[in-house]
Amino acid sequence: MPYISQTSREHIDPHVSSLSENIHTAGDLNYVITRLALRFLQDRGLSYSDIAETIGTLHLAASEMERRLIGEYEDFKLEQNGDVAEYAALLLALRLDRRKAYDHAPDAAQPHG
Repeated sequence: MPYISQTSREHIDPHVSSLSENIHTAGDLNYVITRLALRFLQDRGLSYSDIAETIGTLHLAASEMERRLIGEYEDFKLEQNGDVAEYAALLLALRLDRRKAYDHAPDAAQPHG
């Protein structure tokens, strides 16, 4: 979760800003993230739980970026360029099937066997 306290941000943000000026490629970013994670582990000491926690944190950071950015970006591109024909057809079929599922008497009124 990147939503840390304002006090923590005040201590970290100046370092992030100056570091980011030197990151120009995805490889640079990977290098920096790897070095930070490894330094974090060096400072804490190596244990299975610390390694797992660090890897988990990296996964969660990636998941949060995906949650916050990818869906919005993909929706924008969908609107800009139009849908993929197969997605449109499959989603239409699912919506129609969902409507059919509600086109019946409530469960209490149906005999079950």
